Parts: sequence; C-alpha cells; structure tokens
Amino acid sequence: MKVVTNPAYPFLADFFCHLSDRFETEGTTIYEGRNVLKRFNIEGCELVVKSFKVPFFVNLCIIPEIKGQAFV
Repeated sequence: MKVVTNPAYPFLADFFCHLSDRFETEGTTIYEGRNVLKRFNIEGCELVVKSFKVPFFVNLCIIPEIKGQAFV
C-alpha cells in the first residue's frame, strides 16, 4: 500500500504505515459497536481513526438493489 502524507506532517507516515497493527493494541477507544473509533496522540497531534466492519452478506446483496430502485 502506498502512503502519502502531507509534507507538514512527515512524522505521521510511520504511524499510517503500521496502523493496522497498532489499531488493536494502542489508542483509546471512544466508541465500540458495529464500527470502532479510537483516539491516538502522535507527537502532540491528536487523531481519531475509524475501523469499519465488513457488512453482513445479506446487506451486500440487498442494499444496492434498494438504493438502485429508489433512484428509478
């Protein structure tokens, strides 16, 4: 995966490269439900990261059909 960070925040590049590993063990959980929100403080820069859960298989099949019909 290619990671591009704003030149004003070069110290965040390493954090983003290893985010998938760090998410489970680091940070402060703000919300935990279908998705998870965690707060991280990286060198004085406070970040909130959201982890998305994979939707149920039924939702993957039905929701696009419903949304498609709504616009017809």
